[in-house]
Amino acid sequence: MESSQVGRPIHVRVRFASELAAALGSVRETVRLPAGATLADLRSQLTSLHPASLEQLHACLPVVRGSHRAWTSALEDGADVTLLTPKAGG
Repeated sequence: MESSQVGRPIHVRVRFASELAAALGSVRETVRLPAGATLADLRSQLTSLHPASLEQLHACLPVVRGSHRAWTSALEDGADVTLLTPKAGG
């Protein structure tokens, strides 16, 4: 990472699947997070923005670049994250 990028906030594009999208009234959202943020930080931010959906957000499975990731995984600026609800898969 370039020194000019250190400490700059990142922007993450989130896509909500199925029931979560219906509950939030949106399929997509862009979230601003501090540099070095993890998927857990993203979930925490989303929970503060949408407290009524706390249980659904905590039940989601995060997918980045087509692969399931642990909540401890770091995020990069411009990342596309899909949050799948347990019933969203097949």
